[in-house]
Amino acid sequence: MNNTKLFTVSFLVTLLVISSVPLYLYLTSPRSSSQVTLNKFSSYEELITFLETASSLPNNYWVRGGETMLEGSDATIAVPSAPVEPAPQPTSPDYSKTNIQVEGVDEADIVKTDGEYIYIVSGGNITIVKAYPPGEAKVLSKISLTGGITGIFINGNKLAVFETEYGVYPLYESAVVYDSSSSSEPNNGSTPVEEPPREPVPLMPIVYEPPTTSIKVYDISNKESPVLTRDFSVDGNYFSSRMIGNYVYVVATQYTFFMETDVFLPRVHSNNETEVIPADDIYYYNFSDTSYSFTTIIALNIQNDAEEPTHETVLLGATSTIYVSQNNIYLTFPNFTWQENETMKTSIQRIKINKQAITFAAQGEVPGYVLNQFSMDEYNGYFRIATTINNFGWRTFAEETTSKNNVYVLDMNLNIVGKLEDLAPGEQIYSARFHRTNGSRPTQSNRLLRLPSPIRRKPHHRNRQRNSV
Repeated sequence: MNNTKLFTVSFLVTLLVISSVPLYLYLTSPRSSSQVTLNKFSSYEELITFLETASSLPNNYWVRGGETMLEGSDATIAVPSAPVEPAPQPTSPDYSKTNIQVEGVDEADIVKTDGEYIYIVSGGNITIVKAYPPGEAKVLSKISLTGGITGIFINGNKLAVFETEYGVYPLYESAVVYDSSSSSEPNNGSTPVEEPPREPVPLMPIVYEPPTTSIKVYDISNKESPVLTRDFSVDGNYFSSRMIGNYVYVVATQYTFFMETDVFLPRVHSNNETEVIPADDIYYYNFSDTSYSFTTIIALNIQNDAEEPTHETVLLGATSTIYVSQNNIYLTFPNFTWQENETMKTSIQRIKINKQAITFAAQGEVPGYVLNQFSMDEYNGYFRIATTINNFGWRTFAEETTSKNNVYVLDMNLNIVGKLEDLAPGEQIYSARFHRTNGSRPTQSNRLLRLPSPIRRKPHHRNRQRNSV
């Protein structure tokens, strides 16, 4: 059997083992009803113990590799320079901007404009085009990167670029193969010569390469010659980003990857140095989940290269959606540990942001799943979220009841203080928008809801709720 066949058989066997995991293993470890608290690991050993005992998946079903080497970082980091004030921008005509959800909270895009210049992401390139006045339109410069570009921001004469270098996750143990080049073939139909023993050829050690998310900042004062002034990166896949004022906030997630008995901790790379985020700097909540990932939030001043970025890391489930207001980042992730007779739930994490300050503030939970970021909103100190519940018989693989939709209002501690439940039975949310006291929730039929208002609730009086459909 040649090397290709050996690898193919091994890979198929691995997939067979993974696919044979009984589904009930994913559904038999409900979240504890005790008070959920935010903690910090005291040591690397405590982190390992938590991952091996808190996960609702049996330890031997986790993705693990054999002998490995961790590849070092070769990122080129720019030396921070003194802050540069944005140059005055020439007067330009009105122009459209990125379609954002929250006023003052910019979202990354692959096309940006400042009214005079257009910045276009195409493949691994960013092209700067002078677009106004039309008679002077021309291509000024092009920035080429090796990784995937997920989005850009423009802030005065600074361009922020998000680049992702994809990782390699080995799914098999280290092994040996046998060289078949010395095999003897029959000679003109005669009796074949006895085949000598084949020598084992060891495979090279598996190289684990974690994905990395880079924030590259360019000075574009001279549009024809952009200058890289900062390159900061963190291990993990790019999830999302926002820009508020001069600060860019980036969320990256790295799955907990075991190699034998060790787990790879996320790293940050800056100023030609690589630093492993120590276990005692990582937060976690005291509940079980089916899987975990290191979620790192970064705050970076795009205008001041001399100000060091800040970052915080928390061990969470698989982050699925994000909503960002002027003061908070909300991350949601599905809770897949519900029982047969329970309803799927969505966990919510609130992170308070204020310039470079990042604070894990609250954790909560609501029934159902969230469609996307537009199903969430913050208004007057309350968080609002729309969800859909699809009850499904996991052991019988049959839908037992019709779907239902809900709208919840939570306070800043993420406690539910108002709700509308069991809306539009048999339908599901396709899109949602919140506008002050109203919520637009298109299902199969469009509906406008008057939301519950805990703000107007008075003690010892019946809460008045008016619904309009």
